[in-house]
Amino acid sequence: MKLLFIGDFTSDFGPGMANKNLRAGFKNNQNIFFYDTYGINKKLRLKKILSFKILSQIKRSDAVVFCSGTRLNSLLIHHAKFFRKPIFYILHGLGTYESELNGISISKKVLRHEKHLFRKVNRFFCVSKAFCDFMKQREQKYQDKFDFNYNALDVEKIQTITTAISDKTNIVRENNLIFSLGGGRRQKNNLRVCEAIQHLNQVEKMDLKYIVIGAVGKDTDEICKFNFVEYHNSLPNDQVLKIMQQSTLYIQNSIFESFGLAPFEALLAGSNLLVSKNVGALGLLGDLIDEDIIINQQDINEIAAKIKYNLANHNAERLYESIDIEMIKPDNVAINLMTKIQAYLEKSEVFINEN
Repeated sequence: MKLLFIGDFTSDFGPGMANKNLRAGFKNNQNIFFYDTYGINKKLRLKKILSFKILSQIKRSDAVVFCSGTRLNSLLIHHAKFFRKPIFYILHGLGTYESELNGISISKKVLRHEKHLFRKVNRFFCVSKAFCDFMKQREQKYQDKFDFNYNALDVEKIQTITTAISDKTNIVRENNLIFSLGGGRRQKNNLRVCEAIQHLNQVEKMDLKYIVIGAVGKDTDEICKFNFVEYHNSLPNDQVLKIMQQSTLYIQNSIFESFGLAPFEALLAGSNLLVSKNVGALGLLGDLIDEDIIINQQDINEIAAKIKYNLANHNAERLYESIDIEMIKPDNVAINLMTKIQAYLEKSEVFINEN
């Protein structure tokens, strides 16, 4: 079976990193092809999408798997339909819902694009079981199209990088340092973490510091007003891992998180972990207790209490040992995905004409 994967296999953030890990899992398969449609601007992406090379690859493939969501990819979905190819889609997130959470207006074009995907794609693979359950509930008309396949994480690579950082620098873990990714996007809800830390600093006299890294969003200005916050729009991945090695606690207080690579990176770097109940990666952690999970992401008192607990009662070793490593190894993620695609193709004799 010849599969063509189309998407972002270049960038060092979000889907791009997950897609690169997936590609690594297919490194020895001569029947798997990858076409990178990532571009720094719309003109470059359009040039890649309209090239003769991609049309030829679609025609020669047995099925097409889209790995990144852009409206320009709709053109390639039309081409795949024209050549009567089954279409699969690795769904890293839901743009309209996330835009709503982040206070970003949603255009009619974006809404039409999303509905177009739901109609035309034969099978979606959400990047966690929790995200799959969410999509089945949200899009009940298309619920039979949703399955899940966890994102891949190159554990050995992260361990190699963190070891190299430790060897080159004299890193000291700071007992009062807390760290989060996601910047000022409301979906990540780091502002509530700031308010919880402020409470601990003022009432409990804890003198905590908080590093936040990520894109500017609606909450960025408010986050930066706190005098204990150090904010970075972006940093190279090795610098992020270094901060994780310096930090005592990594917090992911997301309102919605389809998967989340960062909690695993934090554990691999030796940091303790506090995550919201809506983080898809929780499905791969076994030995969880109540204090590891934020139930109400808006409850400052709950967040503060669990920060204080986890700074005093470290969970890094316990949670690290509970990771279902086999489920996120790139080779295994690739095999699982191939198995599910093959099973779907064998079961569906007329999948191309479903719509």
